[in-house]
Amino acid sequence: MSASVSRPVAFLACVNDVLGGKKTKSWRREKSRVARYISRKRHPFSVESVQMGKKGISPNFFEAILDRRIRESITILHLCGPSESDHLRIETPNQMIGVHVDELSKLIGKLPNLKMVFLSGCATRGLIEMFIKRDIPAVFAIQDTHPNTRSQDIVKELYEQLVKGQTLAKVARYISHRFVEFQEHRLGYEVEKDLVSGIEDDLLGALPWGMYYLRDNALRLDQSPALVDPFRTLQPESWLEPVPEREADYQPNMRLRVS
Repeated sequence: MSASVSRPVAFLACVNDVLGGKKTKSWRREKSRVARYISRKRHPFSVESVQMGKKGISPNFFEAILDRRIRESITILHLCGPSESDHLRIETPNQMIGVHVDELSKLIGKLPNLKMVFLSGCATRGLIEMFIKRDIPAVFAIQDTHPNTRSQDIVKELYEQLVKGQTLAKVARYISHRFVEFQEHRLGYEVEKDLVSGIEDDLLGALPWGMYYLRDNALRLDQSPALVDPFRTLQPESWLEPVPEREADYQPNMRLRVS
């Protein structure tokens, strides 16, 4: 890892994935696959993946995500693991540490350019509400205990669209057309009550899969979290084709502050 990272970063981590003292391989395979999808990027200025213990990054989740070299470049956070509760068990070098949603919220508040969170498997109502309150534009959510073919197909196609430079809105639209169980969920927020509304259970009492976003943040979905300049995707689609690498022609990543 170089001293500074100019490209946007997708931070990938597993949670809740140690059962009976053994690591669950299925979720770790997903994390590796997401890294491969990102490495096949079509555009030279698109996102790069970062994992704990690789590229000179600490194996400790808390130290890694706050690493000064990547903290302000993290635009995508991918957390994969089985759904348990609003407490996430996060691996550190010697043990699994339970992190409550309130503690995680404080940590997320230190990532000023985070534009998208993917809760793959580990989605809960409390986690979605926390990210929405933290003003994250889009929260992609799948609630499950084990990866299955359908959910893994969604992960694959979603990241393939992202690395092509598609906006959050276009990615959600594409995935919802391809997968009937994955839909867009527009939420409301009552400031006086600090209450997020619109998260409804399905007929089986489970959390519906899909992209959750705040109604007032709809315009912020017209950006790509996978490109150095997130709004260049508003240009003609031909811009998304590979071009010679001339980084001097591009401006640093835009800073979208989290309130």
